[in-house]
Amino acid sequence: MFSAVKSFWSDAKKRDTTLMLGGMGSLVFGTGPLAYAAFAFGARGAERTYRAKHDFDGTFSERWARAITFYEGTHQDSKNRAMHLVGMPFIVAGTAGLTVSSPFNPLSWPVYGPSLASFVGGWALNISGHLAFEKNNPAFAEDPLSFIAGPVWELDILRKQLSGQAGETAEA
Repeated sequence: MFSAVKSFWSDAKKRDTTLMLGGMGSLVFGTGPLAYAAFAFGARGAERTYRAKHDFDGTFSERWARAITFYEGTHQDSKNRAMHLVGMPFIVAGTAGLTVSSPFNPLSWPVYGPSLASFVGGWALNISGHLAFEKNNPAFAEDPLSFIAGPVWELDILRKQLSGQAGETAEA
């Protein structure tokens, strides 16, 4: 058992992805600061692994441009993108609600319940879009910056659609 845990923990990509996803997922149990610490630790390690794997030592602006380009390339199906446009705001709203509420405090249940449904429903929409339409893994599986680049890109696409600039590429 110990050797299996040691083997898993020594695989940086698995460890860091698990910490990121585990941190996000543990929000549903009222873990607030611990959840964000696990996510941040995993994201930091995942970014180090990404930079080493891609032999990248550029600036944040260059890294951001790579993340946006990668995210756009992994989100070409219009149905998947539509699901993301609905799912991402639900995830963000759910995350905010889970941060300020607790499953153990009955006074916060009016916030916790809808936040939990929003968070889980948003993730279900996004993952279903990848499975059913895009036929690929979510972008964050390869590029940890996609956790942030994705919502920014999606909001930029929506902004351009609403302002009549729909054919233009999203940039940060």
